[in-house]
Amino acid sequence: MLFGSHRHHRRGARFTAEAPRLSSSRPRARHLFLCLCTSTSLLFGCGGGGGGGNNDDGRGADQPRANAALPSRSTNIALTSDDRYLVVVNRQNNSVSVLQVKDDQGQDTESKVAEVSVGQEPRYLALTPDDQRAYVTNAVDGTVSVIDLSGATPSLLGHPIAVGTEPRGIAISPNGQYAFVANHTAGSVSVIDLHSNAVINNVAVGGHPMAVSISNDGDTDDHDEVVYVTRFFSEVIDPDNRPDGFNDAKQGVVDYFGVQAALTSHPGVAHYTIAPLDNSGFNADRRAFCQNTRDILQDQGATVFFNSGVNGDGDGAAALASDVFCPDTSSEDAAADGVIARTLQGAYPNQLFSAVLRDRNLYLPNVGASPEPPVKFNLNVQALVTTLDTRTGHQATTNLNNQIKTEAQPADPTTSLDRLFGNELVAIDANAQGNDFLMVSRGGNYVVRASVAPDGTLDIGAPSGVTRFQTGNIPTGVVMSRDGTRAYTNNEVSTSVTALDLTTNSVLQRDISSSAPPAPGTAKHRSIVGKLAFFTALGIPDSLDLNADGHFDVAIRDIEPLAFRGKASDNAWSSCASCHDDGHSDNVTWIFPTGPRQTIALEGTFSKLNRADQRILNWNAVRGSVTDFNNNSRGVQGGIGHATDVDGVNRTAEIFNHGPTGGISDALDAMTDWVAGAVRAPIMPSAEADAELYGRPLFDANCSACHGGDKWTKSSIRHYQNNPTFNNDPLGANFFAQGREPALDANLTVGGPQIIALALNGDTLRFLDDVGTLDSANPLELRGAGAIGGGVISVAGDPNEGVAVSPQSTQGFAALGGAGFNAPSLLGVAYHAPYFHDGSAETLDEVFNRHRLPDAGGQTIAEAMGNGADLEYLKAFVLSIDGETSPFY
Repeated sequence: MLFGSHRHHRRGARFTAEAPRLSSSRPRARHLFLCLCTSTSLLFGCGGGGGGGNNDDGRGADQPRANAALPSRSTNIALTSDDRYLVVVNRQNNSVSVLQVKDDQGQDTESKVAEVSVGQEPRYLALTPDDQRAYVTNAVDGTVSVIDLSGATPSLLGHPIAVGTEPRGIAISPNGQYAFVANHTAGSVSVIDLHSNAVINNVAVGGHPMAVSISNDGDTDDHDEVVYVTRFFSEVIDPDNRPDGFNDAKQGVVDYFGVQAALTSHPGVAHYTIAPLDNSGFNADRRAFCQNTRDILQDQGATVFFNSGVNGDGDGAAALASDVFCPDTSSEDAAADGVIARTLQGAYPNQLFSAVLRDRNLYLPNVGASPEPPVKFNLNVQALVTTLDTRTGHQATTNLNNQIKTEAQPADPTTSLDRLFGNELVAIDANAQGNDFLMVSRGGNYVVRASVAPDGTLDIGAPSGVTRFQTGNIPTGVVMSRDGTRAYTNNEVSTSVTALDLTTNSVLQRDISSSAPPAPGTAKHRSIVGKLAFFTALGIPDSLDLNADGHFDVAIRDIEPLAFRGKASDNAWSSCASCHDDGHSDNVTWIFPTGPRQTIALEGTFSKLNRADQRILNWNAVRGSVTDFNNNSRGVQGGIGHATDVDGVNRTAEIFNHGPTGGISDALDAMTDWVAGAVRAPIMPSAEADAELYGRPLFDANCSACHGGDKWTKSSIRHYQNNPTFNNDPLGANFFAQGREPALDANLTVGGPQIIALALNGDTLRFLDDVGTLDSANPLELRGAGAIGGGVISVAGDPNEGVAVSPQSTQGFAALGGAGFNAPSLLGVAYHAPYFHDGSAETLDEVFNRHRLPDAGGQTIAEAMGNGADLEYLKAFVLSIDGETSPFY
């Protein structure tokens, strides 16, 4: 069946004849070497052994190698070298599909040749240069499946190859001798000999390795090639003097090593660092963070600051906690278009999902972070792409959002792809010449086309020449044909492929079935709808149960997020997954409404044994359900939320901190279901025997009281009234009543929205504990946004009952934390460094030296235990905690 025609978006094309080199005036990436080798020995070997340096790959003289035309890269969708067959990872269905997309005459077609079951949660694949095999990483199993593509029906070949934990990216050397697999939570790269399909070495790299790309110099020798591996999370440059919370606090990292070196007993590894971007192209209003301008705003009546009393006539502006984010403390320019209100924002690279190598340039899309205040939709995540010259180390970074902002807002946003921002750039591919690029906006459901600017950065042609292609739901991979005329995306949630015609800039078919999606009405369908709600930066319908039978009736491919643009965020700026990829943490410390807050991973939110056992949410226990976070879509992401049209009724006002936990909208209930049932803890490398033998009882004695249960935290809503906990918004007008908004459960002790403690069976269960981690002298301990008040005081008998209270800004006030912090889950804690509410502890050693035990007389963990060897056992055990570790009850 020939492809049909679907919506596309084209406003010109601009592609140069060749990819320019980076200007020598650009910043130089730092090269840091992790072994005492010269650069030559680093690339070609620091010593013998390990895997040997034998150039014979075992094929024999009569079996010449096939040489790949392009450098290999990590992807979840790949084309055979003749552009006829597409190999697609179906992550949700634990399979890989082979689709024929060109017939014998070179015409477009669509035909599923086979669907092959592989391991649990396949993530990436790579094809051998001769197109005979596909190698697929299976994240949960820690293996690589091998698929034989040589026969009429593709099938599994042999047993899966055991590699490290949570394998992600995979790439194959140009002549097909070796595969390199990024073991995401092991911090290593496995080297597989493709003749024997055996792991012959492991290369220790830093951080959380993700994408792999391998150079290709076009000769028949693979040993002189270089392997590049991205670290997924960025790293703090100077923890002591410039901690996370600043826009320039972190840098991205790309490790690299030679193929020959990777076969030795002591592989040498070096790395490039990717510098923060000084100018993201967006400005922050810092007037609430400078004393002079705060006073002026208050005097003008433009802003009422917190602590100004019921009538709002007090001097709340005087309570600025810190001027650390004031760009000029002497300025009195309080104009909305003045210098303080238009402070330039930077961004640092983070979440390096993908990499593609063309000529000597490595292109690195990522989710940039701007954690400094204020909290506003266009000042948090940015769509960054870095071009790194691997020969000189020069780099140039662009923010695609800065280009997109120049586009005109479409008259009918729900039918147009114009001015959709980047959210999460998760995949990239390019033509052979390196002058035509495609990048995937996961939350925006689109692919954007780019050329190369004279300075080496990528240029999408804004404002009038942007080319976007609408895809199926939640695209996570893209591949361009060798001839540059076609491209295909892997749509993870739709389990489909979108086919693109690059000669006409049109979508040939949006949903070519790669694997069957779950049937409407099933529990799996409900969960997948929740995943879509979590990952989309556009939106989904508020109502999905069309016949009131308790089941969702709309097929996943029939949900078109573009039609609900503006619900999740402003113009697809961000999604929940922008900071919580797969429900985990981005490891960023944001200056949030409660203060500096490290993003909390969601795998410890719900007990897998008892859905009613849910952790109280946020570091200060100020929220009680996933539903509450609809106000993040509105207040942080700039959207209108998923409760504006619930069977024709706008129920947005019914959602507040610790309000109704469900039943507001189908979209929010589906998201809750996905978080509760589908978000899993990262798998950690197995603990050493001593860690289990000695570390486990030490944890039981010192930590399990606060970090027990299968959530690995004592924090739980199940002991008190929580649906709702308050009748009215605890941050509304009743905050100014003498008793504030009372909790419905009389046994609760609350402080505004903070759930502090519960009287239970004659004892007191504290949810907020003072563990000594709040440093009130830290200038970052201030609130980045928020307001209290608004409405009429309704507490019966209160002296101010019936008084209207205007919203009062809490920007710049001292952060919460005086009452203590909500015990975090320790599930997968090794994956989510740094630690503490403010991310100020880089390592567990720092945690042990600062964290005070509530039941140990104020002693730190290190002081209470005393024995250095015991601390090492405890650390090893804590770092091993994942979903398979037996909890404490």
